[in-house]
Amino acid sequence: MERSDEAARRAASLPILLCHGSGDDVVAHKHGEKSAQALSSAGFRNLTFRSYNGLGHYTIPEEMDGVCNWLTTRIGLEGPRS
Repeated sequence: MERSDEAARRAASLPILLCHGSGDDVVAHKHGEKSAQALSSAGFRNLTFRSYNGLGHYTIPEEMDGVCNWLTTRIGLEGPRS
């Protein structure tokens, strides 16, 4: 049981990005919000939830730019600034 507790603690420190469109007619936006709340309540503190107004069950360049920026920041690819 100690190992699973340690695994849960380590998992809770991982960065998570959840993106959801408010116009999604396949997976209701409220389920994205509830997922973020459930993860936060479970101890996940490095969680980012991004809502996209009017976005359906697909992606758009604005969302992909946000995902790329989030990943770049999290894995340290920004490099030195001139």
